[in-house]
Amino acid sequence: MGARRLTAGRGRGQGFGRSTYRLLLRIANGALRPLSGVAYRFATLAYAAYLCRGLPGASAYVRGSVGHGQPLYGVSDIDLVAVLDGEGRERVRRRMERAARLPGRLGALIEWPSLFERERLEALAGQSALTTGEAIYAPGGDPDEVRLLERPGVDGATAGWRLVRGADRLPSPAAPPEHVAAWLELQYWWRTACEGCMHAERLGAAALCVKLAAEPAGLWLRLARGERPAARAAALEAAARELPGEAQALERMLRVQRDLPRLPEPPLHEALALLLRLSQLIAAELRSRAERFTEVRLVRAEPTQARFWWNAELPWPEPEWRPLADFRALCGRPLPDEVVGAIDADPSDPEQLALLARGLRDLGGYAEIRAGEIAVRPSAHGRARLRAVQCALSDPVSFATGDVALFPELAGWSARDVATRAVTEHSAWLAAGPHEPNDETLGKLGTAARAAAFLQSIESGEPALATGISPLFDDAARAAYPYPPADVVRAFEQAVRDLPAYRS
Repeated sequence: MGARRLTAGRGRGQGFGRSTYRLLLRIANGALRPLSGVAYRFATLAYAAYLCRGLPGASAYVRGSVGHGQPLYGVSDIDLVAVLDGEGRERVRRRMERAARLPGRLGALIEWPSLFERERLEALAGQSALTTGEAIYAPGGDPDEVRLLERPGVDGATAGWRLVRGADRLPSPAAPPEHVAAWLELQYWWRTACEGCMHAERLGAAALCVKLAAEPAGLWLRLARGERPAARAAALEAAARELPGEAQALERMLRVQRDLPRLPEPPLHEALALLLRLSQLIAAELRSRAERFTEVRLVRAEPTQARFWWNAELPWPEPEWRPLADFRALCGRPLPDEVVGAIDADPSDPEQLALLARGLRDLGGYAEIRAGEIAVRPSAHGRARLRAVQCALSDPVSFATGDVALFPELAGWSARDVATRAVTEHSAWLAAGPHEPNDETLGKLGTAARAAAFLQSIESGEPALATGISPLFDDAARAAYPYPPADVVRAFEQAVRDLPAYRS
């Protein structure tokens, strides 16, 4: 599901009645499928040539359903990646802006391309948002690189790219540790599921249902059985053999897959229920790999700011809020002291997920639905990144039952790795200062102080983590928050810069 379509907001089938457009799509994926393939290939090659024209050494790749050879013509997006030899980014961006004016259906089927410099792509190979040694969320960071690192792929981010123009000089595909790559991939599909529930009327909803079943099935097969199905149908078939209790549901999705050219009604509820159960199996499999844990003492804190509230139109009572202390919260993006609250809802109900994702879209609070080994946090777009689903390994603080959180000794999830990543991000943010002396800056300084204190406690042999940022404020900042005078912010910023983690 493309988040950056060039002509965002244009409805699929604009200019046609929905029934007429549905009929055209069935024809395009039925009797005229070979001709549709030729049209897609021509559009892909033409767009790649347009982006790379006059740029020596530039290459273009197509990825997604079109790259994998499993498109639903008229619905699947043309998702291109341009790889450049260190120059031409601005020229390509200007061309992209002009391409955004493409009329009607053609513009609606073209994704905004991702741009990478070849050297940077080589440097990012095998990295992820959780394991990289770089600050990727610093001011001026590259959003394409961030997206790649937040979904690095279980076979490497470039494994599914197919060359359509230029010379193929990609680095060899390399993936981060398997548990990290698998969980980040699952995060992506839960985020996509929430967005799909918000737009269940789209003609590609049935294809999404197949993906929500087949992709986690493939992840589980890889983790638990060492199998690597080459296609979604193969993943569904293999999972049905290995999981007899899920065979009926998986075979149902297999029938939907075979019927996609006829645009069947989307079984979204069934797909979400299957995604939920497979996610629980994946979380259990990953937990079995964690043999050692670090006990981290939790310093409990109340939320510090009133940037969150409950949408009174939602049909659930307002939950009891607690501050988040997951990877994003420790890295201080996008806001300090975001909160989460448990509610009694059904994570396999598309209407409930859509209600929560829409109702809390612009607020600071997340609704959390516990389901066995996992917690689903219905949200969409940027709010869902790295948070749509969590487990005890990926967010130990939220799953802690007392005043001790168990951080697994696994790359990217260990206490030391998380603290080091957070300090790296805040070091880059501090280096970009001084910052505007306001409440947001003071809050982010609190998250920077929390990261530094967490790392220092680990190095001292007594790991401790504040669940919120208020314990990290000095007396003046605590008394002034959330409306601090400029001199208080400046003084606290200097105090944070003087912490040992940032002096070095």
